[in-house]
Amino acid sequence: EADREAAWSKTLKTVSWPEMDDDALPSTYCGKVMNCLGKWQLKISDMAKSFDQFSELDECLEQLKQQCLELSKTLNAAGDKLADTNKKVVLGGLEPVQQDELKMEFKSVRNTCIEALNLHSRAQPYLAHTRKLLRKRKAEEGQETPHKSVKQEPTRK
Repeated sequence: EADREAAWSKTLKTVSWPEMDDDALPSTYCGKVMNCLGKWQLKISDMAKSFDQFSELDECLEQLKQQCLELSKTLNAAGDKLADTNKKVVLGGLEPVQQDELKMEFKSVRNTCIEALNLHSRAQPYLAHTRKLLRKRKAEEGQETPHKSVKQEPTRK
């Protein structure tokens, strides 16, 4: 039980989920939850764009790309909904029933952020490996462009 709680706490910290007091109004955490969500919107969006560097996608890359695109849509929809709620909070606050609804919305956002972490953790190493193989193949074909960390000597005319 203690191990499970420690693992859960570590996961929440990894996704940058804010700690929330049980007796506080959920609306007081809107900004922090939006920051967490924004972090994952950006990471998954950037990862989805990174697939464009490959001229051909194998089956695994294609599936990972589709998962990124779908999750990106989910994250963006959650962000839009949370932004609307935050406007209501700023303009006049929420009724108790709306606070309860917001608490449920936070749980959904939290789970989506954890899903984003899991996808990112699975896809990132595979993308890095595929990039490495692509560079190796290009080098073998004589098409290698220098790696970013390699400084090129300036050409003289």
